[in-house]
Amino acid sequence: MSNLAIYNNTMIAANGNAPFYGIEIVGAAMATGIKIQNNTIQGFMAAYLIANPAFVLKTMLIEKNTLSGNGNNNNPLYMRGSPVDYTYRNNIKTASAANPGFNYKQQLLRPLYHEVKHFSPLEFIALFSLFIFLWFSSREYIYAFPAGLIYTAVYLFISFEEGLAGMAMANTCFTAGCIYGWITWAKRDRRHHRIVRVHASSKKEILYQLLFFTISYIIIATALFKLSRYFKPDIIPWADAFICAAAFTGMWLMTIKKVESWYWWMAAFMISVYTCFENNFILNSAYSFIFFLMSLWGLYQWKRRKLKRRKS
Repeated sequence: MSNLAIYNNTMIAANGNAPFYGIEIVGAAMATGIKIQNNTIQGFMAAYLIANPAFVLKTMLIEKNTLSGNGNNNNPLYMRGSPVDYTYRNNIKTASAANPGFNYKQQLLRPLYHEVKHFSPLEFIALFSLFIFLWFSSREYIYAFPAGLIYTAVYLFISFEEGLAGMAMANTCFTAGCIYGWITWAKRDRRHHRIVRVHASSKKEILYQLLFFTISYIIIATALFKLSRYFKPDIIPWADAFICAAAFTGMWLMTIKKVESWYWWMAAFMISVYTCFENNFILNSAYSFIFFLMSLWGLYQWKRRKLKRRKS
């Protein structure tokens, strides 16, 4: 679909029987050149416009419309992502919305339903592998790294399938980290005791970690801004750069069993909760929060192990 223009219309929901949506754009095909201009749209219960999935909208212009009494505070309702190139300007909002404020059914439950409905088996395998990676890591099981390799392999496949070069590069780095960590954790001394054990960083080492994170952040953020066409269209550059840099730092520290690795994983997952919710990926935001809680648990386990070893 391309060059769809909706302009100079008056759309008013019937009194006492207001439909949910004034304009509904659905379908998986890429859409370009959507223009909604100079319309009067009034009284629709959920939102005057819904797009599902929204990530297929290449360009969308919403301009000079009069919006009155619509749900979602007279804002569009986007599900599964946001338009790639989105312009919203000079619109007039009047009267109170039919469903003012945050509407749990329309802004949370309905998008969540559509995400679960379109959740692929490959994504399930990847997320389950990440769950196993974090759980085994918290227990110091070396099999965490094979699980991590499954996770990165699946997302590498998805990256190449969808042409997401940025995601492919990030997962290539994680793959290298998993291989290095597997080798490091497997090392034993002559008595078959682990050579690398859970330990805390010195102040000097923490400074090195902050420097590593800062350099990674600058490189990734610059790439996101300069080479945006190679990355996912719904990225939030500063946040996605933070997530990647924190995850890289966390992976590096995990391969050498530094307690501080869990702080970096927590930071990455917490920002991921925000970015996913901001981009209308409710399910992604939910499991990012679960992974944040798992990282908190991992931190507790590693601190307890370090304390036990010190006492012994």
